Amino acid sequence: MSNRQRSIHYFLFCIQLFTVSTIAAQHIVKINGKLENETLKYASIEFTGRIYPPDDDTKAEQIIPIKNNRFSTAIEIDDPEIAILYLETANGFFSQPLFLAKDYQLNLKLSIQNNQLLLETTGIGANDNRRIDIQTDHELKPIVDRLDPLPESAYLDLRKFFIKDSIAIENYIQTYQPSEAFKTAWRLQCRYSLVYEYILIHENRRTRIPSAYAENKKYWKQTKYDLLRDNPIVNEKAFKAKVPAYLNLIERIIPIVKDSIQNERTDPIAFVNEWFGEEIKKEGKSFRPDSKNLLTKKIIDRLFTGDIRDYLYAVLFKNALTEIEMTNLENIYKAYASKYPDSKYLPIFNRSMQDFFDRTTRRFTPAMKFIEGRDTIHTFKQLIQLVKGKTILLDMWGTWCGPCRSDISKHSAIIKAHFKNKPVDYLYVANLEEENEKGWKELISYYQMEGYHILASAQLTKDIMTIVKGTGYPTYAIIRPDGSIELSKTQYPMNREVLIQQIEELLK
Repeated sequence: MSNRQRSIHYFLFCIQLFTVSTIAAQHIVKINGKLENETLKYASIEFTGRIYPPDDDTKAEQIIPIKNNRFSTAIEIDDPEIAILYLETANGFFSQPLFLAKDYQLNLKLSIQNNQLLLETTGIGANDNRRIDIQTDHELKPIVDRLDPLPESAYLDLRKFFIKDSIAIENYIQTYQPSEAFKTAWRLQCRYSLVYEYILIHENRRTRIPSAYAENKKYWKQTKYDLLRDNPIVNEKAFKAKVPAYLNLIERIIPIVKDSIQNERTDPIAFVNEWFGEEIKKEGKSFRPDSKNLLTKKIIDRLFTGDIRDYLYAVLFKNALTEIEMTNLENIYKAYASKYPDSKYLPIFNRSMQDFFDRTTRRFTPAMKFIEGRDTIHTFKQLIQLVKGKTILLDMWGTWCGPCRSDISKHSAIIKAHFKNKPVDYLYVANLEEENEKGWKELISYYQMEGYHILASAQLTKDIMTIVKGTGYPTYAIIRPDGSIELSKTQYPMNREVLIQQIEELLK
């Protein structure tokens, strides 16, 4: 174990000592349900405000066992929150919002009539969990498809949702007299749904009709500013109530701010000095601005405070682990752990972070073969001459490509284990990043990508993609021992068994 690895393990062990006694007290919610008039195939409960690393992400949606159309589950909960019950029958999918709080014991009697889910509820917490004609996500496709160049029409349609939902909530409150926590959460959900969905429509217009949007940008932005003035992104009450629309909004706002400050500034030097001036003073000309993790951290620090900031750091860590964005992550996590030693997210992320940091210290092996003279290799034919002799799986990928990294993570080691001691090799062609040799090599060692590697020029990428009929990344193909090409029968997302079978047929 290297000194750096020892340091990381010691650091994370110390974090565990500090955090093991600070985990919030949990209470149990019990839910029993039965679907009466259709066959129940699947049931789950989704929690919007729960953040887990990618390897534990299933905890954010709890799958419920089913037996004879009945289901039963016990859920750990700290504060009251809105959750969504999802059901699948032979006739489709159905959902029902639930409001869960300390020690609730709910009995749900469900049925489906005229393609609508009906609900009768008894037990502790029943008055917070009657049938409510509101969804936490509205159907926005008709508004999205209309592509209005001005915001008025889209905003008025969203206002109709808001008014309808607000009336439904107030009628529910008058009829069932639910808890104060229920009233707070659902009223805030109505308000922030309007804001969040307007911002989704706003971003859709900006990307899909850029010229028309540019002409009317000030109107779109003014409506957004008005909504955010009345429903600010820093709202401790909405955060504590775990309002789904509010949590969606604050997660969404960060990439929007990031995109704005990077792409709408006319002076890139001013942008770098404003956001990375502190690092430039420390590191001088060797510093390279990090538009991923470090800029995200700086936006969180600038816009948010307290528990909301803590939550968004957890979102940052989840996204970095999902996308394998390692730049500055170790330093950010260490600083976060020192600043928030009582954070409930530390015990959730420590194991995944330890594994991640261990992977970043991996070294190259002799089986990772870097093709030399890449500046002279301009065609696929030239490249094949350097690697042919075995059956070779070609992977056209990029460090910037999330689907590429996902497929490598899920399938690469399993495919290689299957073909161990067989005449199969691997060729990884990295595309659209000639200036990112450092990041390219970091991911190769991180994933232990044994095989041939080349950082392709634009000319080489174009030639390969033309020959293998690639339309996006990742793209796969198979090179036979004689250098001829066979197109892959599977592309992203890779069907591993199909690809393995195809290679096996070529080995016969």
